[in-house]
Amino acid sequence: MVSIPVPHTIEPQRTHTHTAILLHGLGSNGAKFGNELLAAPTSADKSPTLQETFPGMKFIFPTARRTRSTVFKRAKVNQWFDIFSLDDKTEREELEIDGLAETSEFIRSLITAEVESGIPAKCIILGGLSQGFAASIYTLFTLDSHLELGGYVGMSGYFPFVGHVEKIMSNEVEENNEEDDDDDIFGSEDDDVIFDDEESTTKGLALSKPAQAVEFLRENIGFPSIASSADPDCLKIPVFLGHGVLDEKLPIRHGEMARDVLESLGMDVTWRQYRDLDHWYKIPDEIKDIVTFIQKCFNR
Repeated sequence: MVSIPVPHTIEPQRTHTHTAILLHGLGSNGAKFGNELLAAPTSADKSPTLQETFPGMKFIFPTARRTRSTVFKRAKVNQWFDIFSLDDKTEREELEIDGLAETSEFIRSLITAEVESGIPAKCIILGGLSQGFAASIYTLFTLDSHLELGGYVGMSGYFPFVGHVEKIMSNEVEENNEEDDDDDIFGSEDDDVIFDDEESTTKGLALSKPAQAVEFLRENIGFPSIASSADPDCLKIPVFLGHGVLDEKLPIRHGEMARDVLESLGMDVTWRQYRDLDHWYKIPDEIKDIVTFIQKCFNR
C-alpha cells in the first residue's frame, strides 16, 4: 500500500504558538490547496493574508493518497476516501469507511504530534474544503476526550453518514427484525439508550443521543468506544461552515444538512452562505469570516 505523503507544511513567521491542519478537496493536493489558500487576501485591498494575520501559526496541508476511484471508473486520484456517486452522497456509503478510518487515524497522529511538541489542543484548528471538509469533520468525532481543539473550519463540503446521525438524533433508529436482534447496537428505544453489544466498553452506560451519535461514527469505522456516559468533548469544539449558494458540485443543501445535524448535537456552529459563490471559498469575504471565527476561538 502506498503511504500517505508527507504533508505540505508552512512554518510560522514568528514563534510557533498555534497550528492549523487543513485538508484539500478531491483530486487536489496539499501544496496546491495550501499555497492558494494562504495567498488569498482577507480584504478588498489584498492585505493581509491568512498567514500574515496569524504569524505564529504553523499551517499543515496533508495530501491524500493516490488511489483508484470508483466514481472515476478506477482512475487514480488523490482522495481521502472512495465514493460511488458525485450526486448522491448516501449511495454505497460503505465504500467510504476504509478511507475515513485511515484518514482519521492519520490526522489524529498529526494533531497528537503538535500537542506533544508543546502546542495545546485548544490552539489547533482543524478543517478542510469539499472532500477535505467531509474527511476532517468525521475525524473530529474520533478524537480522544483530551483533544478538545480550538475550532473547526469547513468550506463547501458535506458530512458523511449524516442520515444515520439524523436518525439517531430524531429517535428514528430503525428496529431490526427478530432474527437480527442480537446484532442491534441499540438496546432501547428510550431517549437514553444503553449499548447492548457484549464487546462494547459502553455496556451498561446510559448515553444521551449526542453521545450515541458519536459512538456510531466511531464504531462505524472501527474506532474504540469513548467508554463514558458524559457527552464527548469533541461536541464542545466551535465550528465554522461556509458554502456557496451557486455550488453545483456540492449543492448548498449538503452544507445546510451538516449545519443542522451539528447544531442538533449541541455544537456551536457559525454558518455563512455566499450568494455568488460556486464550489470554492469566497475571496475575500469567507477568508475574512474565517479569520474572525479563529480569533474568537482563540479568545474563548
